[in-house]
Amino acid sequence: MPVRLSGETENRFAQCINDIRPGSVLLIRSQNATVFRVSGDAYQEQRFGLAANGTTGFVSHLGIVTNTGLMFVPDHFCKYLLDFLCVSSLFYERSARFYGPLQLCGTMSGAYLFDGMPQGQHRLGGAYLFEPPLAHISQNSRSELEVSMHPTLANRLQEYLDTVLTDIARPHGSVLNAGFRESIKETVDDAVKRLISARNR
Repeated sequence: MPVRLSGETENRFAQCINDIRPGSVLLIRSQNATVFRVSGDAYQEQRFGLAANGTTGFVSHLGIVTNTGLMFVPDHFCKYLLDFLCVSSLFYERSARFYGPLQLCGTMSGAYLFDGMPQGQHRLGGAYLFEPPLAHISQNSRSELEVSMHPTLANRLQEYLDTVLTDIARPHGSVLNAGFRESIKETVDDAVKRLISARNR
């Protein structure tokens, strides 16, 4: 689905980013793509991308840097992946009236898992998000799946997260903890609300 990388197209994509996760957006242009730099909150900057062939992309630091090195935070990874799915879906719906399935391809670099942050009765984090507990993700862990964001259903988004994290963990001999869905429910519900709100603007 080729697109013309005009100022209007860039503004439309930037607006989709702002509608899902408000903040300043800076552009980097090349002949075949435009990169949209956004704040990464606790992370270094993140980058959304829109190519002339219609492909969208997203790059984020895998985790936070601690005094022992780079640590993968699955809770944050899920939030940022949901942001990307919502931004891309919103853009395709607005610019091309395209509601069909998309191919999601992800690659992760290696890192140790961070055991802190998640709190509350149902929250899981770090190594104990997986069974057996997983301490390290190897470099170039990959996941590929077909996704469809319309209509938006929370259980569908949860299935996508299930698939991606299982694809990452399985080569290391682990699978997702049975409590993952309850643990991530609040984050998924928030993503659904933000996407529905953006669609109604």
